[in-house]
Amino acid sequence: MQVPLCHREAGPGHGSNEMSALLDRIAAVVGPHGLVTDEATLEPFLIDWRKRYIGRALAMVKPASTTEVAEVVGLCAPERTSL
Repeated sequence: MQVPLCHREAGPGHGSNEMSALLDRIAAVVGPHGLVTDEATLEPFLIDWRKRYIGRALAMVKPASTTEVAEVVGLCAPERTSL
């Protein structure tokens, strides 16, 4: 399972430092191979199969278990970070 991690909803206090801290917490859950932030690696996952729509994401999370999925969702939900 691969989950693109999108930008936060607009609001006060949503800066790059907070997102960086969230990505660090996610990496601690899924490990170094479970979080992809390289733009070239992300690119194919952000274009639909018809090549009509292009998305944006800061990272892609690749949890290895349902437990990791639940932990990642638990980290993102309070921060209002969409998946």
